[in-house]
Formats: sequence, C-alpha cells, structure tokens
Amino acid sequence: MRQVPQDLTAEQSLLGAMLVDPNCIPEVIEQVRSDDFYADENKRIFEVIYSMFNGAQRIDPVTVLDMLTRMGYYDEAGGRAYLFQLMDITPGSRNVTEYVRIVRDKSLLRQLADAGSEIQQNAISGQGDASGIAELAEQRIYNIRQGREIKGLSKLENVIADLYTELNERMQSDSDIPGMSTGFHALDKALTGLNKSDLILLAARPGMGKTSFALSLALNAARQGVKVGIFSLEMSGRELAQRIICAESGVSISHFRMGTIPMTSWNAIAAACCDIPGNDIEIEDRASVTIGDIRTTAARMMRGAERGLIVIDYLQLISSASDGAGFQNRAVEVGEISRRLKVLAKELGVPVVTLAQLSRQAEFHPGAPRLSDLRESGSIEQDADTVLFLSRDPNETGDEKSGARQVILSIAKNRSGPTGDIDMLFVPTSTKFYEVGPRKENCDD
Repeated sequence: MRQVPQDLTAEQSLLGAMLVDPNCIPEVIEQVRSDDFYADENKRIFEVIYSMFNGAQRIDPVTVLDMLTRMGYYDEAGGRAYLFQLMDITPGSRNVTEYVRIVRDKSLLRQLADAGSEIQQNAISGQGDASGIAELAEQRIYNIRQGREIKGLSKLENVIADLYTELNERMQSDSDIPGMSTGFHALDKALTGLNKSDLILLAARPGMGKTSFALSLALNAARQGVKVGIFSLEMSGRELAQRIICAESGVSISHFRMGTIPMTSWNAIAAACCDIPGNDIEIEDRASVTIGDIRTTAARMMRGAERGLIVIDYLQLISSASDGAGFQNRAVEVGEISRRLKVLAKELGVPVVTLAQLSRQAEFHPGAPRLSDLRESGSIEQDADTVLFLSRDPNETGDEKSGARQVILSIAKNRSGPTGDIDMLFVPTSTKFYEVGPRKENCDD
C-alpha cells in the first residue's frame, strides 16, 4: 500500500519552533491551517496555539500544556512529554520557513490525492455525463489551488513606487486615458478606458444592439494591438463575422445574408475585410459553455499577450457546471458565476466585458434601466466594476431611410469615475454604433 504524503518530523519541528520562539507564530498562521497537519495530535496543538494567539494569550510550553490539559486533549504527564519532545528536536525558529513549505507541500499532495480518488470514483460510477464530471473535476482542482494561494502583505512604499512608475509611463504615453480605448470618446472620458482586472457589465433588453456594441469594443481594442477573446453563447462565429463586416463596410446585414449585395458595395466589403485585425480576435461559439470552460479557454487565449480583453455574450446563458447542480435557484447560480468572472478578470489582469439581459420590468417604469432590472440579478451589480445600460431614447426621432435610431448609453455604476448618460446613434441595418456625446442634461450640471 502506498504511503500517504506526510512528514511528521517537519510538523513536529514547525510546532517546536512556535513553542521555542512565539515571535514566528504570526508568520506561520498566515500560511498554515490546522488541516495541513497529518497527525491528529499535531493538528490539535496547532489549533490550541492558534486560538491562544487570536485571544492575545501568552504562549509558551506551560500555558499551551495547561490549555491542552483543560480541553482534555492530554493528561498533564503525557502532554508535557510530547511538548518537550517537540522542543528537543527543534533548535530554534531559524528554519521555520522551510518547515512551513514542507508541511504545506505534503498537505497539498494529500488534497490532490483525495481529489484524484474522488474524480476516479465519479468517472467509474458513470453518474452524470462526461462533461459534467470533467467540469466538477476541474473545479475541485481549481478550488484546491486557490486555497493554497497566499499573497504576502505589500509594503506601502512598494505600492507607492509601483504607482509612481505607472504614472510616469502614463505621462510619457500618447494616450490621454490609462486603460484601452473603447473607441467612444465620451465613454473613455467617464471610464478612463477599459482597465485591467475590471468586470464591465453591458445590459439591455433584446434588440437594443448590445452584441453589436460589444463587437465595436472588441474591434477597437484589437486595433490597439490588444488580444481579444470572444465567447458567444448565442450567435455563431459566422454571424459575428457578418456583423463586424457590415459595421465596418456600411453594407446592410439583410443584403449580406440574402446575397443581394449591390455591386457598388463589394469594394467596401473588400476594404473592410482587409482592415479588420482578425488575427488578434479569437471566437469560442459553443452554445453550451460553463464558467470553468471560459476560465480554461480564456487563460489559453491570453497566454503570452501583453494586453487582453475578454467579451462574453451573455451572462445568463453560462452555467456554473454542466448539470447546474448544487444551487437552489438560478439567481444564486448567476451570482456565483458573476463572482467567478470578477476573479477571472483579476487572475488574467484583463478587462472582462460581460453582456446581460434586463428583466421585462425595465419596460414598465419610466426613465433609464436600473440595477434592480438586471435579470436573475443575484450579486451581479456588486461584483461588476462598471455597469452600462443600453435603452431607447424616449424622445427618439429615427431616420426612416437608414433606420438609424437614437439610443442612450447609461453608466449606472462606475468605480473609476462619474455616472451619467451618453447619446448614441445605432444603425441596425449595418449594426453600427456612433457616439453623439454626453446628454445635454449631463453637460449642464
């Protein structure tokens, strides 16, 4: 029988160091949990020291022994013998960092072994479909890895130095915004562009052009040398390509689909195809995609890229796992998905633009949509750094010939700056957006 990964000597040495030199305890408990110990007696001693430290109690062999005895873990004689054994094998706390590393590594190996056994059992039993089992397996490994990530404290002087360097780079840059440009001046001014690690939510009722607007953001980013990954759960890659070509060439999308393109428009299409930076845009158009699939594929898409952007169309079509198990209702599940999208943005260091549907109640109250109108909202509005709404202008005066209509782009939430409304012009025939500028009432404030 194979031996379970463990190192009792390292566990004992770590505990001995904590007893010999209590000054090392903060460093240890920041990185080690009680479950990291294999031996039960070592786990109990660590829990007692941890509890005493949090209670601001004095920690030494005598006080720890007293607490162990009172909690019934040891009789006084047995406890004293074991504690002195721990101290005898530990000359001091000089190597405590190495003891921590060994204990953590062995713990991680045990967790991986347990996960592997569980994954194997699920696969052999055949309960659920293969993709669902694979998703649960990936999530189990991901959770283990996340649980082991420990980010050290940052000294303020180091943070200030990084900010100073970043500020200096901005001053030398030709751009007047720190993030990547959206291609729309008023929106850039309000958001300071699309910034790293931001989750941007773009919501609207069906037919308002949110996919077309997101494609505009993607195309403008790609023209800046940004690597763009698009996850389209509703439209195929061919449909997205049609929209992009029509928006860039001005050709009617209905003519494009029907194959009735006027001869005079072919030059515009050819020029648009040559101008579109297709090499910098990758599309995943599977209809059934889980949040785990998105995370894995997005990490591959962004590998080696200096700057990146992820676009997801749209939030309510994503599932947390293939079978959606483990959630009592869809709103809770969508809330978990939005939280993991924010984590994804931070992990990859790229902005993530996620499209979302508004509930029907948005049509029945006056004014712009509200955060409460987000369909299956859960905690979406809390996780997002920016929330944008597209809605019809109540005073719309559409152009009958071109079909163009006025649309309001509302910045409902903005952690980087002000909120407000921007007038846009949307041409449905070519799926093209044009920025008119901030609404007059915003400018007059």
